[in-house]
Amino acid sequence: SNLGYWHDCGHAHQIEYCGLGSSIDPLEAFKGLLVGIHLHDTKLWTDHCLPNSEGDIDFSYLKPYLESDTILNLEPRKGSDPQSIPTALKYLRASGIE
Repeated sequence: SNLGYWHDCGHAHQIEYCGLGSSIDPLEAFKGLLVGIHLHDTKLWTDHCLPNSEGDIDFSYLKPYLESDTILNLEPRKGSDPQSIPTALKYLRASGIE
C-alpha cells in the first residue's frame, strides 16, 4: 500500500505536554506503517524549534521505531538560522537518530 503514517514528533510532544496521550501512542498504533518523521523540537508552547539540547524532546524515544527506509525530515520554524542546522543534525545523531 502507498498509505502510511508520518509522525510529527513536535506535535506529538505537545499533545503529551497537554496530558492528552503519550508521544509513543501513535507510533505504537501505526507500528509497521511509519513512513517518515518530521523532526523538530519544542520549548513549552514554542513549536518547530531546531533540535538541540535546549528543547524539551528526548529524540532517543524514536530510535526503536526507525527502519532503514524511514524518511527523516528536519522541520525548522520560519526564520530559523540556517547556520544552526549542522548543530541540530549533530544533536540528532548523538541521540541515535540518523
